[in-house]
Amino acid sequence: MNKFKSLLLLVFTFSLFSNINANEKTVLELGKPALSVAYSPDGKYVATGSKTKTRIWSSDTGTLVLELGKPALSLAYSPDGKYVATGSEANTRIWSSDSGTLVLELGKPALSLAYSPDGKYVATGSKTKTRIWSSDSGTLVLELGKPALSLAYSPDGKYVATGSKTKTRIWSSDTGTLVLELGKPALSLAYSPDGKYVATGSEANTRIWSSDSGTLVLELGKPALSLAYSPDGKYLATGSETKTRVWNVANGKL
Repeated sequence: MNKFKSLLLLVFTFSLFSNINANEKTVLELGKPALSVAYSPDGKYVATGSKTKTRIWSSDTGTLVLELGKPALSLAYSPDGKYVATGSEANTRIWSSDSGTLVLELGKPALSLAYSPDGKYVATGSKTKTRIWSSDSGTLVLELGKPALSLAYSPDGKYVATGSKTKTRIWSSDTGTLVLELGKPALSLAYSPDGKYVATGSEANTRIWSSDSGTLVLELGKPALSLAYSPDGKYLATGSETKTRVWNVANGKL
C-alpha cells in the first residue's frame, strides 16, 4: 500500500505540470484501495486496480464510471484511450474502456504492463518472463525469458526496458535482442520524453542512464519505487515509502 501512496503522489505531482494555472488544485479522494493507477491519455479518467477489482473514475468529479470486477496489480491505457490492460499474478486482460467489455484474455501473469507507443503491442512482465503480445489478436510475438517487475517502451517504440531486483535490460522490441544490460536493479522505470535517457529506481537509489550507451549520467542517491518524467523532460518525480521528490535532471538537484 505504501507503493500506491507514492504512485498517487506522482499522479498528482505531474497533473500540476500540465495545469495552466498551478494554483488551481483539485484533490479527490476516491475511497477505494489501489495497487496500480493509470490516467487515460486525454486525462478525463483514472483507472485504479486492487487485489479484487479494477475501477475507472472521472478525474474531474471522482464519479465511478466502470467497475470491471477483476484484479489489477498493473494497469495501462492504450495510446488511443480505447482500451485498458490489467495484469495480475494469474492473468492479463484487455478491456474496452468505454463499455467495460472484456476484449482479450492473454492467460499469463503481468506484474508490469506497457503499451507500445503505436498501440499495436502490449508488453507484460512477471517474476520469470517478459512477453510482447499483439494487442489486436492476443498472439504472443516475443518471449524475452527474463523477469520484469517494471517495464517501459522507448518513445519511438523500438526498445523495451525491463527491470528486476538485480538488473535493468534494454531490448529490441522487434527482434528481442538484448541491446544493453545496466547491471543495477529497477523496481521502477521511465524513459525521458526524447528517449535519450532511462531513469531507474530501486529501494536504495535512483539513476539516470544514457539509453544509447548505457553510461550512468546521474545518481540521485534516493529511493524510487515509482518514477515519472515531466512532459518537457526537465524534471523527474520519484516516489518512495516516505517522500515524493521532484528533481532537475540537468543538475540532479531538488
